[in-house]
Amino acid sequence: MVELSSSLGERVRARNCARSSRAESVRMSSSVIEFRSFAGRFGLRAVDGTADVVNISRGSRIQGTLVSGAALAALSGVCFGFLVVIVGFGLRAGVDSDIGALVMNSVALLAAGVAVVIAGDHPLAHLGSLWPYVLVGVLVPGASQPFYVRAVGSAGASRTAMVVSVSPLLSAIGALAFLGEPLKVGLAVGTVLIVLAGITFSAERVRPKDFRGLGVVFALMAAALYAARDNIVRWSTSGTAVPAFVGMLTALVAAVVVLSLYTVVAHRAKPVRLSRRGIAYFSLAGIALGFAYVTLFLAFNHSRVTVVAPLMATSSLWTLVLAGAVARTSEAINPRLIAAILLVAAGGVLIGITR
Repeated sequence: MVELSSSLGERVRARNCARSSRAESVRMSSSVIEFRSFAGRFGLRAVDGTADVVNISRGSRIQGTLVSGAALAALSGVCFGFLVVIVGFGLRAGVDSDIGALVMNSVALLAAGVAVVIAGDHPLAHLGSLWPYVLVGVLVPGASQPFYVRAVGSAGASRTAMVVSVSPLLSAIGALAFLGEPLKVGLAVGTVLIVLAGITFSAERVRPKDFRGLGVVFALMAAALYAARDNIVRWSTSGTAVPAFVGMLTALVAAVVVLSLYTVVAHRAKPVRLSRRGIAYFSLAGIALGFAYVTLFLAFNHSRVTVVAPLMATSSLWTLVLAGAVARTSEAINPRLIAAILLVAAGGVLIGITR
């Protein structure tokens, strides 16, 4: 009788453990996912009471890596910084900016498709919930890429990266105005640093020979679209359960469609400038863009937003380092530009940590 009672007790305890395990699994699988991004970029934050650790996908098999989330975020930042420099080489090789943007995003789309296949996600299972990501893709990188690539061609890679890095500030201002976010000390200090960066940048005396102020305007337009994207996805995707890689793929499909239509319309009455070397550069930039997106999502899966977002805010520093290493003369890198990039990166980090 004692043995029977003991056996029953063990069975009950085993059943309770199994139920507890299943309940925990269901709780984790039903996490509400909020699509958010930095610098520039995409991110997903779980809002189910588990702080802001991201669950990339319920069916994802890309897990268990020994690489930390911080290292992945840093790698993503390097990729974003690298692609800006490569875009500059592609433009100088004689490719139209519109064609270059289309090639770059098409290659990134292929990389996203590979990530979705490896993760085992099924986009067709989420058709009714994909519209926010279509809107995201239309804005960024769809509408933003022509501005961004033109900015690199007119102002240079390092200066474009510096100006675009104000997007966290623009995003925060939009959130204060339209989403009711509170004003915090870190946001205020970050704003001051970014304003100081703008003052320092405007006072620089040494610029590239082919520098055009219109490039700064293009970069600001791209930054404004990034900021609009950030706030739209925070408003529209709360409560969706779309796997992150599926959202990324959807956004890139929408972007490629927009860029294709824009390129056809823009080049109906004028010839297209192409070169094999330029296409190769933009293809390389597309690989960097796709890899940057994938590593960013993996970073959010392995770490907190408060760790990943500040690291992503330093992507302009990587652009500066890489531009200084391979294109120092053409970029006309000088102490004022370096100071401006350091200030805007510090401001972006503070805003990222605060939000």
